[in-house]
Amino acid sequence: MTNLPSAPITFTNDILPFDNEMTETEGTLLIQTVWARVLFNIAPCLAVDDITTVCGPAELVVLKSILRDAVLRLYERGSGIVKSETSGDFSRSFVNSVGVVFRPQEIEDLQSLCGSASSAQRASTAVTWGPYWEQDADGNLVPVDTTAGVHPFILGY
Repeated sequence: MTNLPSAPITFTNDILPFDNEMTETEGTLLIQTVWARVLFNIAPCLAVDDITTVCGPAELVVLKSILRDAVLRLYERGSGIVKSETSGDFSRSFVNSVGVVFRPQEIEDLQSLCGSASSAQRASTAVTWGPYWEQDADGNLVPVDTTAGVHPFILGY
């Protein structure tokens, strides 16, 4: 597996000013996850060592904004479980649903960086985790790691 080009955002400069509860480790992992999703499925043209060869100053601001928003959304979403708080007689519950990583307009904006949105690859906003199975060359079923991938139905498996 080849290394991903560095994301155009960093935890310290782009995430920490908006969320001081996130740790650097969490932020760095979420940035890598979001960036990999962009490069893999939404805007593969951004997989370059120098992002300024693809994006001008205005486009770079938009790209950083989209990535930052996606990282913060992913962090705030948490594990998708119910959270409860109680204080005296008062209690409240939150349900963080799985939701999407990128909003439709963000996907269009990212794809427009690669040219026409209609000519760019289609993207899924469905978040999926865990292995699924596919056949290898010998016809054996083997698990495929999808920790940063898309649902197999979307890929046509």
